[in-house]
Amino acid sequence: MTRDYASRAKTPARPRRRKAQPKTRRKQAPQATSGVSFNAPSFSAGLLLGGALVLILPYLGSLLEASPATQASAPATEPVEISFDFDNILVSSEVVTDTSDYPVVFESADPNDATSTYLLQAASFRSFAAAADLQAKLARQDLPATVSRVLVKDKAWYQVTVGPFNREKEAQRAMVRLRENNLSPLPLKRG
Repeated sequence: MTRDYASRAKTPARPRRRKAQPKTRRKQAPQATSGVSFNAPSFSAGLLLGGALVLILPYLGSLLEASPATQASAPATEPVEISFDFDNILVSSEVVTDTSDYPVVFESADPNDATSTYLLQAASFRSFAAAADLQAKLARQDLPATVSRVLVKDKAWYQVTVGPFNREKEAQRAMVRLRENNLSPLPLKRG
């Protein structure tokens, strides 16, 4: 059957109404509060892959070195024998040390002069706190130290002296102990 579409164009067409379909609600999957859902197979695969990497990575260097291609190209070396001769060397060696005191020459030292006293200048500082710290350190080592203020070119210096000693031998022993503390004492003689 043929239709005549031209004749229809002359008459206004009525709009067709669609029948309203009843609205149905889609069931939505419950979502987590953070918006991220858990996928057990992906998690399990990631866990297995991560565990395999953790176990293989430490041995990867040795696996690459032990490959057949590197073993064929590397020349064969003989194992090196290591021997320790320290105990034999130590028994046959002898260390000689100087047990004498450091010689200290005091200004105009006269061994017959009993009235002279010997002092050692341990150090001198610009601050009183540093001088007091050194004095306390020397006092803990049974060295009689005192701090005195001295003016040099109108500037105050705090001098730490050790002594007085009545005998030169005592002063030399104190000088050795000061040198053991990485100090460079200066010998002084008074009287």
